[in-house]
Amino acid sequence: RYIPEGAGREPSPALDKLNAAVLKGVRARGRCTPSSAVVDEKFVIRPAFVGPNTEIVDAEALVSEVLAVGDELSQR
Repeated sequence: RYIPEGAGREPSPALDKLNAAVLKGVRARGRCTPSSAVVDEKFVIRPAFVGPNTEIVDAEALVSEVLAVGDELSQR
């Protein structure tokens, strides 16, 4: 879940909408293909790692992509 600096961690329709846009943006960039879920009433970005060759760099790439897209969208 992308949470911009200064935002609360409580369920929020605005944060859910932002995270849905982040998910769409991450997928559009093509480096990672996460899915989504709702956890504790919050829309979250869910890693979709499959395969025995998955490594920590794959997780790091997803974090990097979420932060890049989230930062870009939250500055608009």
